[in-house]
Amino acid sequence: MDRAIFRTYFTYVFPVVDICKWLTYKDDTCLKRREFSIRLVKGVYLRYLTFEFPNHLRAIILKEKPVAINIGAIYNVPPKNGDMSKTCEERELIFDIDASDYNDVRTCCQNKEICKRCWKYVVIACKILNRHLIDFLGYKKILWIFSGRRGIHCWVCDKEARKLYPRGRCAIITFMKHQLLKCVLKDDQFWLRKLNYYDRCMLSFIEPEFVPLCIIDQNLLGTEEGMNYFLALLPDPAQEDVKKIFQEKTTSLDRWNVFIEYHKLVINSQLEYWKNLAEYVDHVKLHYCSPRFDINVTKDDRHLLRCPFSTHYETGKIALPFDITQIEEFDPTTSPTINQIVAEVNFIRQKQSYEDNLRFKIDYNKTSLKYPIIIFRKFIEEVISE
Repeated sequence: MDRAIFRTYFTYVFPVVDICKWLTYKDDTCLKRREFSIRLVKGVYLRYLTFEFPNHLRAIILKEKPVAINIGAIYNVPPKNGDMSKTCEERELIFDIDASDYNDVRTCCQNKEICKRCWKYVVIACKILNRHLIDFLGYKKILWIFSGRRGIHCWVCDKEARKLYPRGRCAIITFMKHQLLKCVLKDDQFWLRKLNYYDRCMLSFIEPEFVPLCIIDQNLLGTEEGMNYFLALLPDPAQEDVKKIFQEKTTSLDRWNVFIEYHKLVINSQLEYWKNLAEYVDHVKLHYCSPRFDINVTKDDRHLLRCPFSTHYETGKIALPFDITQIEEFDPTTSPTINQIVAEVNFIRQKQSYEDNLRFKIDYNKTSLKYPIIIFRKFIEEVISE
């Protein structure tokens, strides 16, 4: 990518002051103890960078013109490579959800690809996570960021969350992590773990979307591969029975409906191996649609993550804040790129005189960053009012 693009973006657009205001939490000493890293155009990473003032960060960014900027933890001393005296004092509680983690249950895209259809998995995950963070854990200062490619980063910035030890972070993500559907054979009977309150909460979001998303849109029972995947989740004795009834149907929806009828029948018939599997259908829905997290991002308090308003080096898209209440309308495929924003800035500058350009200051309201900046600044005010 043209370095001139980065020069324009970081000179006029990148909100350094706002980012530093957020990351210091009204304590200016935090900035020089906060780790940053940058990725240069040739793929070189510079880690353990610290800055005393926002202008110092701006100067390094303008000099290096990085394709990516990452944020780390706040340490007891300015972190340096190999310094064994540094210990982590604070780090936001962060969750990372990526559409590629749903590769086994999405048919429209694979690997690095993303579209509005499979983005629905991420939407469901965000709604579940948001409910759990607010209602169960009591957190309020939550920043939602589109990662710039195919997922989201959720930054929980409440003071209690920032101060969590690794053990606490690990406990939270272990409780919330995606659990594969697994029937256990014990004493000649198949067993499933009992659904808990968190499972029921997830199902309240998943149930209205499961058939439209998984069965119809993703057509997960409409192909041989999809049927085999589903059959492998069943208790061994049931696989041949379900395979036979699937072969009598031709569409994904018909196969799902006939399975629901089959499940009701075998549960009511008291077949021995189905005796303890009355909740099996709910487990299927959780298997396909419950949130899938990058666990290491959450539990490792030294993990670095892409800075908001930094670019994703592969897509050129900008990591942007979004309103969780509007996530249904968010489209990752149309999210602005650095090229688009720079073109908008250049268009504005072309209409100004030479003297005006010398003291040019970006008016975000005239760019595609208008609403992300509004969301970000509103969030900062909420955080520093704590």
